[in-house]
Amino acid sequence: MKKVIDGSEATPPESCLLTFDRNFPKAINIDWSEKEAKFEAIFYQDDIEYIAMFDQQGLLEKYTMYLTPDLLPVAIKTHMDQLGEIMNAVLINEGNQLLYEVIIRDANLKRYVLMVDQLGKVLEERKL
Repeated sequence: MKKVIDGSEATPPESCLLTFDRNFPKAINIDWSEKEAKFEAIFYQDDIEYIAMFDQQGLLEKYTMYLTPDLLPVAIKTHMDQLGEIMNAVLINEGNQLLYEVIIRDANLKRYVLMVDQLGKVLEERKL
């Protein structure tokens, strides 16, 4: 209802729609919005929530996938399990570089956000 009142739903250009369909052929529940001359699609594919960002020409600039811990690559899951309980995980694909943002809770119930590469190397860590 908020979208109807605020008018926040957007119609992307045909180039965005074509790129979207090519990259996410099984997408359902697609919700488009326009942000700072970019088009964002929030949707589900294979029971996983995605957010994809496209430029005006239809180039897929970035997408994120919200993952359950069992969908993380083994190297990352193994490393994160050693640090604490995995609370949340997001795959980020930007410019064909894969990163994972993982929230863990340690034995003292303190939460941390870790940015790791696809091999599990921690690139950034901060306390929440």
